[in-house]
Amino acid sequence: MKVLFIRPAFSGIYKVFKETKSPKLVLPSTGILYLASYLKKHGHRVFLIDNEVKNYSIEELLREIERIEPAVIGFGPTTPEFFNCIEIVRIIKKSFKAKIVFGASHVSALPEETLKDYPEIDFVIRGEGEITMLEFLNALENGNSDYAGIKGLSFRRDEQIIYNEGRPFIDDIDTLPWPDRDLMAPEDYLYSVPKKGMRPFGTILTGRGCPYNCSYCYSFFNSRRMRVRNPVDIVDEIEYCVKKYKHEYFVFLDESFSYKKEHVFKICEEMINRKISIPWWCMTRANLVTQEIVSIMKKAGCHMISLGVESGDQGILNKVEKKLLLEDFERAFKIIKDIGIETRGSFIIGFPFETLETVRKTIDFSKRLKIDRANFNIMTPLPGTEIYNQALKEEGIKLLTSDWREFTRWGNAVIETPSLKPDQMKALQKQAITEFYCRPRIIWNHLLHFIQGERDFFYYRPLLFALSNYLKFLLIRLKGKN
Repeated sequence: MKVLFIRPAFSGIYKVFKETKSPKLVLPSTGILYLASYLKKHGHRVFLIDNEVKNYSIEELLREIERIEPAVIGFGPTTPEFFNCIEIVRIIKKSFKAKIVFGASHVSALPEETLKDYPEIDFVIRGEGEITMLEFLNALENGNSDYAGIKGLSFRRDEQIIYNEGRPFIDDIDTLPWPDRDLMAPEDYLYSVPKKGMRPFGTILTGRGCPYNCSYCYSFFNSRRMRVRNPVDIVDEIEYCVKKYKHEYFVFLDESFSYKKEHVFKICEEMINRKISIPWWCMTRANLVTQEIVSIMKKAGCHMISLGVESGDQGILNKVEKKLLLEDFERAFKIIKDIGIETRGSFIIGFPFETLETVRKTIDFSKRLKIDRANFNIMTPLPGTEIYNQALKEEGIKLLTSDWREFTRWGNAVIETPSLKPDQMKALQKQAITEFYCRPRIIWNHLLHFIQGERDFFYYRPLLFALSNYLKFLLIRLKGKN
């Protein structure tokens, strides 16, 4: 059976940095690529249109659908991308009889609302989609219209919404084939590579699940038990991508890459023994950072480590179940920086009961830490998170809209706290970026990158935004004095 996955363009949704015509970073949709390889393994034909890369007009998109003639068309939007998908689906439905299937985190959190409010969507796949999608396609292909036994599937029957039993997480993820990268052209997916600029890159997932319970992250979508892949198979995949697709950089997608120390050691030792010399970066938590583990990651090519700091106020960290101390971040970033790996920290403005004082602490803390790059988001309570439930109940945070197009984290605020209004949060986000980047150490660090050959605009967007914002501030002050 023919299956077409469509990833609508999302440029323009996020509002802090302006889009440019220069090469941009587009992460491959690894979830779709895993689905594709699993379905192909079981005999189905799979196609992908990544319109963030292709930039097809709606007419061109319809012509591609007509050429492929899929029986099923799948979408996996994030929350702010959801309405983009709906607009496309409404047009598709006028010309094609293909079944429309939605998956991923947003609809997994709101399956009944999705099917009730959007009749264009025929089926919703909740949670991990590989087995559920395969069973659905097999049933459809065999003419079986009774989907009641397919775990993880929601659908309509005689105007009634059927919510099948949930599907357990896949225990042995080594049974899944590698993502089907043949569906994408390597030259369409570029990353800022040290001393080289924008070059072809790949994404790697070494495990699934997250053992932590932060209130701003999805709880239903992740298994609390970490399920990890065979380290040899992981490095086989990296080596294969380097040879076949000429990848020159890798992004490890795991939320807590170094959670299982021995697993990370085996991956790094395998890369070192095979003499795979390629830079990569990963995300982890401050409590998982040690001198020993960072040292071997450095030897294996780790170029950058990102930690989610979120707040510089200990009280807020406690309330959102971060279960870390401010000292943990200071210690972790010092270890990473001293070993010679670039550091990145992510922060959030607008937690429940956030005030100007707590935001000030966050900005000051970001500047005190040994961080080279920082990302400041505005709290956006996504469906399926505990903070979303808090916002609905107005427990220190109030949700102001259910227009998913506004849920962008950057340059927009859909919430308020008892002390902060949306416009204040947007101003504080700009202020945080400006204060962090407009410092001699950070400017000098970026200048070194430029001298060493990192000439792509994408890498410098935060710095250029900060400098532009600072110049605007100076001009306003000068005009005020005159």
